[in-house]
Amino acid sequence: MERNGQTIEKTVVPETSEPDKIGIAGWTPKEDKLVITDVQSDMPAEKAGLAEGDEILALDGKQLPALAAMVEALEVTKDKPITLTVLRKASKEFHPSAGSSEKRYRIGIGSIPTKVKTMHAADAFNLSIQQNKKYALLILELVRKMIGGKMSVKSIEGPIRIGQAAGEAAQRKGWTPLLGLTAAISLNLGSFNLLPIPILDGG
Repeated sequence: MERNGQTIEKTVVPETSEPDKIGIAGWTPKEDKLVITDVQSDMPAEKAGLAEGDEILALDGKQLPALAAMVEALEVTKDKPITLTVLRKASKEFHPSAGSSEKRYRIGIGSIPTKVKTMHAADAFNLSIQQNKKYALLILELVRKMIGGKMSVKSIEGPIRIGQAAGEAAQRKGWTPLLGLTAAISLNLGSFNLLPIPILDGG
């Protein structure tokens, strides 16, 4: 890593999380702006009056470097009311909100900044090949890690979870989430079927 112009090397051992055993290192990348891009219906954020386009400045007076930091804060406050400071059309407003009664506390917002770029068909096709190659190699790398015991086999999902994920993608706004999931599943199946493992060949 680089810190104040100095290159530093550190050894980090991720902790595994249940149930998929995915490693978590415990850091959160800082986001330039924490802008709300999605407000879920019948959730505390919507009831408090938060809207798409609002920029979250602070939670209980403390700055938020990223949405993940809010998730961690909600795990501490649980079902107690919180105060969000948001920027809307150059004016600050305060919105009290609270976590839900679920195991994971949330207020019902999403913050995924999106940039749309128009491309010619040839450029889009070339980018598609590059992206598919990249993710196919990543899938094979994950298989290699599972064989080597560096990653849990539980990280692989079956038809039931695929159906659940498809339903979740279909409920999200626009056609991109469902189409992206369909492409990812096709790429996964294609990569696994190339492997000389009988149970994965059409299994």
